[in-house]
Amino acid sequence: MALEIVARLPQGAAVLLEMPLVFFRMLHASQLAADAIIDDKRRVALISVSPSMRTNFGYVLFPARSRMPFRLLVQIPEENRDQAYQIYVRQLWRKQEVGRVTWQLQPRDAQP
Repeated sequence: MALEIVARLPQGAAVLLEMPLVFFRMLHASQLAADAIIDDKRRVALISVSPSMRTNFGYVLFPARSRMPFRLLVQIPEENRDQAYQIYVRQLWRKQEVGRVTWQLQPRDAQP
């Protein structure tokens, strides 16, 4: 499986992906791993993700039926919080999308 994050956020936004250390160690994308923040106590790694383009973590061999907790942490600059933005994470198998989660980030007072 491959993991990919696509963000379309404003300039100055920041995105971190928090992942279990076991997944972090399986990553093939060494350029992403170089800037990681490791929290040994919580057994997680935080990797910076591009706020305005595609970030691909490459293919990783997952054990069958495995489940790993991830968190996506997004910070939008105060002056841009009056607009809506999207960010999504997708799972790929042999270059085909097999799963996706999309978040719509919008002002609290926006109508659904």
